Amino acid sequence: MGPERRLGPPRRPPFSSQPSGPPTGLYSAEQQFISGVDIGNVDNRISLTLLFNDHIVGYLYSSPIREVESSSATAFSQQQRWTSVGIGLLCLLLASAIAWWLSRFLLIPVKQVMLGVSYLSQGNYDERLSPQRADELGQLMVNIDHLAMTLSKNRSAKNRWLAAISHELRTPLSILCGEIDAIKAGIRTFESTQLSSLEQEVLRMKHLVDDLYELSLSDVGGLRYHFQRVNVSE
Repeated sequence: MGPERRLGPPRRPPFSSQPSGPPTGLYSAEQQFISGVDIGNVDNRISLTLLFNDHIVGYLYSSPIREVESSSATAFSQQQRWTSVGIGLLCLLLASAIAWWLSRFLLIPVKQVMLGVSYLSQGNYDERLSPQRADELGQLMVNIDHLAMTLSKNRSAKNRWLAAISHELRTPLSILCGEIDAIKAGIRTFESTQLSSLEQEVLRMKHLVDDLYELSLSDVGGLRYHFQRVNVSE
């Protein structure tokens, strides 16, 4: 066998003058600088206590890198910044488009409700919303349609009642005018019989006018009721 060859200690890679990380310094337990980079009393330095058998044997101090000195790192940082700005603007535009579409979708039933209210304010009670929704807005549309139907029925009933009242008023007025014209022409003499007939027609007109007055009071809410006990069988 040939001579025995002894292997020496493993070679260490050559030390680079450019640190690959943040500047770090090794200090003794008495805060004396030993090796690395002298950090000094920096406010935001990072410290690590070195212990051996529960005894402090030294400290490691490191200062975070504040500025990027590498050109490639600077370019990458700028690229990341512009990329973040572009993504943020794209997300903002997308959120704005979605919000605009949702606002239009949600405002459709609100516009229908406003249209129904405008119909009521204009006195057009025959238009119907015909809701297709089951939520609160749909229930509101149903109530508006019911209100329009009720107002339409009330207006029709009032118009029919006024037409009937006007017809009933024309009858005694025609009789009164005929009696007065006959008396003025001398066809009839003014006697107690004609006076009673005239009085009946006037009382009939007074009764109709009183009904109209009570109706007007009921519309303005000024009609008063007097309640009393009565025997229904009588």
